[in-house]
Amino acid sequence: MLTDRKVLNKRMPQINSDFNIFCSARLNSMKWVPSPAPGIWRKRVYMDGPSESCKVTSIVRYDAGAHFPPHDHPGGEEILVLDGTFSDDGGNFSDGWHLLHPDGFRHQSYSEEGCLILVKLRQYSGKETVLQDTEKLEWVQGSTNGVTCKSLYRNEELGISTYLIHYAKDTTIPLQNYPEGKEIYVLNGTLVDSFGTHDSGSWLRYPTGSASKLVTRNGCMLYVQNGGLQAL
Repeated sequence: MLTDRKVLNKRMPQINSDFNIFCSARLNSMKWVPSPAPGIWRKRVYMDGPSESCKVTSIVRYDAGAHFPPHDHPGGEEILVLDGTFSDDGGNFSDGWHLLHPDGFRHQSYSEEGCLILVKLRQYSGKETVLQDTEKLEWVQGSTNGVTCKSLYRNEELGISTYLIHYAKDTTIPLQNYPEGKEIYVLNGTLVDSFGTHDSGSWLRYPTGSASKLVTRNGCMLYVQNGGLQAL
């Protein structure tokens, strides 16, 4: 058992839980915090609820050989493997894999060589398990020159769409409205918006009804979720 019930239910300070304001975090400057499992570390950028049973968005690092005992995922789980190989009962997933597991999913997770993953817990409302190697997905030309994307997930009912987006050098996206909000994780390169400059490893969330202009001089690749904030 990882920890006792008192620790599991301990109320922690909320992190970026106000969806009415713009939020950002520079994960490269944040300290790693140990998880309940030895050798597994995390940096949380969004948290709403009790510490170990909350809606949360984190970057998680597995040291080589680290494992998390069997556990459930109420509210679903989303993972994007950023580096190394993440493994669970379903297989081995190297960098670039995108995993979606629905409410009630249960697994034991580990990494033989170590890995770095983007994790979103209790934020996937889909009913199906979706496992995709994004390296095998084709880049599709966007509506603006210099923009290509790979679609990862869409839920028309909730107005959610998730993509990998690549901006070529010297790309400018004119002012856009985000009626249902927008979440971005900068995978590489540098993105400039109305709030400042965001380097690789930055996480951003724009509130519903907001707007921003996006610019990149050297190019960048992003994980992007449009919409879905109302569902949280």
